[in-house]
Amino acid sequence: MDSAILEFGKRSFSEKGVGRTSMEEVSTQLGVSKHTVYRRHPSKLALLKAVLLKDVDDSHETSLKNEITESPEGARRLLLGYVHGEIRRLSSNLYKRVEVEAVGVEEVKNLLICCAARAEDFVRKPLENGYLVRAGDPFYPKHLSEVAVDMLQGLVRRAMLGRLSGPDIEAAFEVRWQVLSALTEKTFSSGQRPLPAPFPSESEECSGAV
Repeated sequence: MDSAILEFGKRSFSEKGVGRTSMEEVSTQLGVSKHTVYRRHPSKLALLKAVLLKDVDDSHETSLKNEITESPEGARRLLLGYVHGEIRRLSSNLYKRVEVEAVGVEEVKNLLICCAARAEDFVRKPLENGYLVRAGDPFYPKHLSEVAVDMLQGLVRRAMLGRLSGPDIEAAFEVRWQVLSALTEKTFSSGQRPLPAPFPSESEECSGAV
């Protein structure tokens, strides 16, 4: 039953928006009592949160599920899958509707932040437990995973602004992957703590440079 509630909620939020979706409509359309719906999701905000978090999971499941990240190539596939998953998620009508209605609504804005954090966990945790695991200072995995996420967020943002598409996304990703690879190898071979990676600045992002 919960999967049906989430599916209908997603469709209604996508087509009508949050404001025009009601819990009563959900129960009526599914032919169940309001008590059944409210027992699983005690408010419309709770239903929206469940729908959005499931959308994050669905956006990344195919590209990241069961990914082996111990090798450089595995880590590369993981990171590229994250980029495409985020672009797919943020391009959906569901997200666009909710983002518009989030203006001035603190609870909804916080939900979007929560979704972004969940998406980052998809790529951060496998990196920290796989490719970035090395003997010694535990500072390395967390620091480098943060660097990786920051680099990829900039790439996703450029794609969402329409500055990158198709092969350009792949090319821009390769630039960032080479930077991260070089930084990683330098860090682990030297035994020194890493410096921030030289990824494009905001001014370079806006100028359209890769």
